[in-house]
Amino acid sequence: MFVFNGISQQLHQTCSADNFSFNWDTTPNDNTQFDWNDGNLSNTLNNIDNSGVNMTFTFSGDTASLERWQGSSTTTNSPAVGQDASALENLQFYTSGFNNSNGVTITINFSEPVYAVGFDILHINLGGQSGDKFTVSAKNTLNNTILPSFTNSASPSYSSNENTGSVTATSGNTDSNSWLGVNFTDNDKISSITIQWQDCDVCTTGFLHGAGLSGFSFCKTVPNINLDTDNDTITDVLDIDDDNDGILDADEQNCTNSNSGTASGNNIFTVNNGVRNENELLDGINGNGARFNSINDELVIDIGKIIPANTIIKFQTFATNNSNKTIVIEQSNIDGSTTSNPLSISHNNNNNSSKNTDYTLTEDTQYIKISMSVREGGRIEVDYLEYQAYQSCNDIDTDNDGIPNRLDSDSDNDGCSDAIESGVPANLLDFNGIVNSIIEGDFGNNGYLNTLEDLDASSATSNFTNTYNSYALDNSINGCGEVIITQVYQSGTDRWIEIKNIHPTAIVPENTVRISIYLDKNTNNLSDVLPDTRLTYTSVFNPGEAFLFKNTDATITNVKNGIGLVNNDVLTAFDGENDFITLSKNSINQNWDLRTDVVTDIPNNSSYIRSDLIDKGNRNFTESEWILFVDDNLDPYKDSADGGPERHPHAPLLSEIISANTNQNSQLGEHSIAPTIRTGNSWSNGLPDRSRTVIINENFNSSNQLPANTLSFESEGKLTLNNALLVVNKSISFTNTTNEIRLAGNSQLIQTHQNNSEIIGSGKVLKDVQTSVQSIYRYTYMSSPVNSIGANDFSVANVLKDGTNVLSENSDIVDINFVNGFDGDTTSPIKISNYWIYTYASGDGTRSNYVRKGSTGAIPETDGFLMKGTGTNQNYTFVGSPKDGTLTTAIGANESYLVGNPYASAINSKKFIEDNLGAITGTLYFWQHAGEEDIESSNTSGHNFSGYVGGYATRNISMGLAANQVSSNNKDSGTNTPSIGNGVYKAPEKYIAVGQGFFIGGSSSGGNVVFNNSQREYKTLGDESLFFKTSTKKKAVKKVTNKLPIIKLGMDFLNENNKLLHRQIGISFNENNSFSKDLGYDSELFDLNPTDIYWKFPEDENKYSIAGVESIREDLEIPLEIIMNYSGEISIKIDEISNIDAPVYLIDKVTEKSYLLENNININLETGTYTDRFFINFNEYKKPKIKDNEIQSNEIDVYYNTSSNSIIIQQKNSKIKQAKLYALNSKMVEKWKVKSELEKIELPIKRKIKSGFYIINIKTNKGNFNKKILIKI
Repeated sequence: MFVFNGISQQLHQTCSADNFSFNWDTTPNDNTQFDWNDGNLSNTLNNIDNSGVNMTFTFSGDTASLERWQGSSTTTNSPAVGQDASALENLQFYTSGFNNSNGVTITINFSEPVYAVGFDILHINLGGQSGDKFTVSAKNTLNNTILPSFTNSASPSYSSNENTGSVTATSGNTDSNSWLGVNFTDNDKISSITIQWQDCDVCTTGFLHGAGLSGFSFCKTVPNINLDTDNDTITDVLDIDDDNDGILDADEQNCTNSNSGTASGNNIFTVNNGVRNENELLDGINGNGARFNSINDELVIDIGKIIPANTIIKFQTFATNNSNKTIVIEQSNIDGSTTSNPLSISHNNNNNSSKNTDYTLTEDTQYIKISMSVREGGRIEVDYLEYQAYQSCNDIDTDNDGIPNRLDSDSDNDGCSDAIESGVPANLLDFNGIVNSIIEGDFGNNGYLNTLEDLDASSATSNFTNTYNSYALDNSINGCGEVIITQVYQSGTDRWIEIKNIHPTAIVPENTVRISIYLDKNTNNLSDVLPDTRLTYTSVFNPGEAFLFKNTDATITNVKNGIGLVNNDVLTAFDGENDFITLSKNSINQNWDLRTDVVTDIPNNSSYIRSDLIDKGNRNFTESEWILFVDDNLDPYKDSADGGPERHPHAPLLSEIISANTNQNSQLGEHSIAPTIRTGNSWSNGLPDRSRTVIINENFNSSNQLPANTLSFESEGKLTLNNALLVVNKSISFTNTTNEIRLAGNSQLIQTHQNNSEIIGSGKVLKDVQTSVQSIYRYTYMSSPVNSIGANDFSVANVLKDGTNVLSENSDIVDINFVNGFDGDTTSPIKISNYWIYTYASGDGTRSNYVRKGSTGAIPETDGFLMKGTGTNQNYTFVGSPKDGTLTTAIGANESYLVGNPYASAINSKKFIEDNLGAITGTLYFWQHAGEEDIESSNTSGHNFSGYVGGYATRNISMGLAANQVSSNNKDSGTNTPSIGNGVYKAPEKYIAVGQGFFIGGSSSGGNVVFNNSQREYKTLGDESLFFKTSTKKKAVKKVTNKLPIIKLGMDFLNENNKLLHRQIGISFNENNSFSKDLGYDSELFDLNPTDIYWKFPEDENKYSIAGVESIREDLEIPLEIIMNYSGEISIKIDEISNIDAPVYLIDKVTEKSYLLENNININLETGTYTDRFFINFNEYKKPKIKDNEIQSNEIDVYYNTSSNSIIIQQKNSKIKQAKLYALNSKMVEKWKVKSELEKIELPIKRKIKSGFYIINIKTNKGNFNKKILIKI
């Protein structure tokens, strides 16, 4: 605290502790006196008063206006030390008139921050239009601005405002009434002071005036009475937990208890000025005491020993005379010259009255000063002084670092804070560089956290059992272990919770970890909610130790050997996504608020496994910290109409936990922290699984599936997989361009995250693709599973390499020789023609949209390309940056576009179509170049479009169909025989192979076309993956994962060149479909031939190669249309059938025949179009329910008149009563009431009907007559 300094010049206050000071003097003798070179704008005063503190004064701003004080005989300029602002020497400054309103700024910097500063500003006065204004502030070590307190003179010539730190002149005094005392104190210590000198508030700029500064006083050390080590606003002398670590100071010191007593010993009264009967103060007898009856009476009492702060001293006083009297009690030094903590005891108009007063010491004290401050008559007697029982404590410094334990956040200096090692049940904050070292919350008047005590008193005790002596004082044991939740598993039968101390060397003290569950809660704020159950872990949690909690009926047996395990059906009763599982500190009533970890939103039949990169708990559930393993039974192929897929085909699965290997984090009871690194021919930190961070730091060759959450490569990293899957949840990171992933054989790469690419760095993926085209004249439709390194597109030369030697661990990357001629070759390296490398960009649907790219043209990463090969089943190796995540392109309305599978894995055509149904027609087209028209001529016909024999294989959600294929060998060689009879035809399966290009068609609106990771799946060639399928003469009955009933119908026919071709069409049956157009299930015929077969539905002019209709029923009829460009025979058969048990018939409603489609059906037809004649049924044909003819046909003749769109009836000797017109499916389409005996009757057709065969039923007076007629609209 401050007391007033006795120097008459100074009004400011000085420190009572380590006070240092200086004065200005033109002839200084030591470092308590300093001069100034007149006119200098800066000066540094060194080692003031031997304090070690330097002060630097700097003048800035309008310093050009500074000049010698007018009439000064002691200075030549300003600033300067002179006697014009005061009779005593001071640092004075004078302006001839400021040039602007900002004036001059004086900045004072301390080389070492100080606790308190005091000085005077002199000569603040007003003279006419000139006068002074000062604005004073300081900065502390936290860079906070603090304002001073002011000590005004008796009759000041100014007004001051402590709320703004400003003072402005108001009158013309120049004596001591123009002086102002300025005082700063701050526990965070002062580093600089700023004084802005301006014209006064009522003054005018440009007029001369001057002022001065006195010498300074300052203190470096914060007095104990003001010291607040933990910044909780409770000074250490009152704070029972000085470092705010939750451990009482009494527990961090050696303390002894002392009984109450009074002053004792020799020379008890060190000062006695006028006090009589002083010894009676000590006798404990009321009514007789030390007498104070003069304003100058004072007594300093030596208690005989140091009494600690917070001790209460009881006083009893007695007063005489009905007049006002006051004594003051203070803590004191031995002679009473320095005092603190004053307390006044007044007796006002109370004759012969006594009073009991408690006086609390604010610092350790041995001397008490009593003085009389007010006396208007009578006396005050102090009957007795008695200090109460107290505790005396001595500091301990366990780690000998110079900081006593009560102020040391880490008493044993083992790197773990006392608060943690003592098991304090409170939230913790970092302080003074120590992690989790101070407690957070609301504090009482004693400086202790309210929730840790039952009574806010100076002798309070904590309400928890601490482990301070066990761990906080033993640096051989680190108590900063970290227990977190590492797995939560739930299925129909099993509930498991896994927790683990993930620290490798540190324990977690006993009774400091509590696991709790809150069931079915719809809020994230559970502060006032009790958990449904909670368990406290009563033992020490050793480093790396894990523990499992499970339900009684759990069935999983694959758990880590030797793991601790508890059955608890309440703790494991989580079910659904509104349950919370927490770890918390072991508090009486703050379970939720003191949580250290939490997991919630646990889907049914799933498991959350913590990422191995998470090394501390999280008070807020963060989904990205966990890897979700889902139910195997979720349908990854569910139709979009039924809600869409329920999981990724390669999502992490519960079965992976049940069957986990030892040392995999997915095994219950096993959880390693930090990545596992492949180095030295082994894994450094457990085996990879879908929850792990996997790092490759060697040349690693494996034939096993490699799973990872993330995959990274160090500088030496290279990975070769042989016929195996690499599946990664999230990112793949490469360190340099030498990092490689070699996908040898049928190996594929799948990433399952659902966002943009997470490929980092410039490493390479290598993947072989083998084409089946054995002619240099045929196009291969391809795509690239990689981009050029570091790019979002590719060129063929950059990514496509000679794969004649199949990819292996040590195979070389061989560049292809791209040549300018027309033909490729199998030389070494192989040759590929630049001329035939094309793309087909989204355009107007004609061949003119082919763009020749050659080997160097940039191709977007979503696009396919065409290329002619080497004349053999050539193997190529793609090399480049792997494609990943969402890849987007766009297609115009009703346009065609050659895209391709962009990934290093197969993609699901059904999912791709469903994802893009708004932009595309729902049909994919795959070119099949089956042969050349003339292979015996120049062998160049394959380079001409007119010479191709081929077509487009078709795929939609339900199935794939082969293109028109040559149905017999004719005169073609074996390499040109895609015969349905005895060769190979290729039908697009559900999965699009790596490197496969294909066409899509834009919908009526077009739009964005998206490839994404949800479409990726590990399917090798021959395993439902495009291309291709081998077929024989016998129809195929397939077993596939798709449960959709389908029929593939084939028709053999002659083309215009008299070659026997095979057309395939398909039909699927789904309750969500109808005869109306269903995107994704209906595919329009892409390449109509003069002779062809297709599906044709009422009210729809489109011709479909694939159609999706409603579910199968007995009366379902699916209409076919056949067009014939010749008169002759066709053959119809079932190529393939799946998931259908009913018999399948071809119905001819003209001949009224039913053909069971078990064998080839041969039908002779004339040239023309056959609509509403042929149908696919699941029952034999049933004639319309029309009565048989009852009169002879020569009595009635019926025909259709095209010009009048009417039916003409010619009859003899009959009376026509009624006529009805039936379609061949027995549905009546028109009805007439006639009642006529005319020989010729015309019946107009009013309804809109289609061309085709119909049945006319005529009712006459002689009976019924039926006839089949052809109507051509």
